[in-house]
Amino acid sequence: MTTFKWLARARIVANVVLGITLIAQPSLPFEWLQEAAPQPLWIVGVVGVTLIYVALAHVASAVAPTLAMSSNLFVVLGPVLPIVLLVWIGLAVPSRALLLLAVYEVVFVMILSRSFQRGWLADLATKP
Repeated sequence: MTTFKWLARARIVANVVLGITLIAQPSLPFEWLQEAAPQPLWIVGVVGVTLIYVALAHVASAVAPTLAMSSNLFVVLGPVLPIVLLVWIGLAVPSRALLLLAVYEVVFVMILSRSFQRGWLADLATKP
C-alpha cells in the first residue's frame, strides 16, 4: 500500500496545483491550448474548487490507506462518472481542455487502481 499512499499524495498535490491555477488564472489553460475560454469565466474557477475538494477527499488514503478502505474505493471509483461527463461534454462542445482533463483523470485512476489492487492483494496474502 506504500505505492498507493504516495500516488494518492501525488494526486492531492496535482489536484491542488491545478485547482489553484484554475481559480487564480481561469483563462490560462485555454490560452495554452489556443482555445476560446468559456463564458462566464467563473465556471472554470468552480472546476478548480471542485478539484481541490476532491483532493481533500483523498487525504485519508494518503495518510493511512490500510485503515481507510472506503476512502480508497472512492479514490479509485469516484472519478469514473466525472470522466464520462468530461468526455461527453468535451465531444459535444469541442473542447480540448475538457478532453485533456479527462485524460488526466483517466491516467491517475488507472495508476491508482493498479497500485491499490497490488497493495490490497499483498495485504491479503500476509493474513492467515
